[in-house]
Amino acid sequence: MDEELRAEYPTADSEPAVDVYRVRLGEAQAAYRGFVEAVHRSDQDAARLAWGELGGIAERWQAHPDFPGPFLAEAGVGGR
Repeated sequence: MDEELRAEYPTADSEPAVDVYRVRLGEAQAAYRGFVEAVHRSDQDAARLAWGELGGIAERWQAHPDFPGPFLAEAGVGGR
């Protein structure tokens, strides 16, 4: 994703929006890793916590035209 971002916006590396993007990407990656690791350990409580965190991240993107709303609603993310 970083490479695609740089290809589209080569001079934007110092923009605050890029910094925010990188922080949020890191948060999403950490939550995903936490979920996967919890599933591999069979730690259901940690998996639920990480899944909820991923759902919270996904909720921030609901207005995006490519948001996979029906999939997330069926999975129970976001309390729907």
